Amino acid sequence: SLCSWDPKSRPTAAEALRHSFFQ
Repeated sequence: SLCSWDPKSRPTAAEALRHSFFQ
């Protein structure tokens, strides 16, 4: 799933996911 879309393409989405994982 994560590999499906590139986080580099959406830095905002990547950060949002990171916050979710950290929390």
